[in-house]
Amino acid sequence: MSNFQGMLAIKREVLIAGKYRIIRRIGGGSFGDIYLGINTANGEVVDLLETFIWRSIYPAER
Repeated sequence: MSNFQGMLAIKREVLIAGKYRIIRRIGGGSFGDIYLGINTANGEVVDLLETFIWRSIYPAER
């Protein structure tokens, strides 16, 4: 099992915002990963975006 698959297995067990369960990863890009999810309260299929936070080694010039 790869590291990503292990992390995804853990995420499937966790409810996001108390009601969304991750089904599978459906894509991603420079801003984050997109997952197919389900609202456990009403069964609605949703997209979930996990955003990346990038920290620069150079502070912004002011």
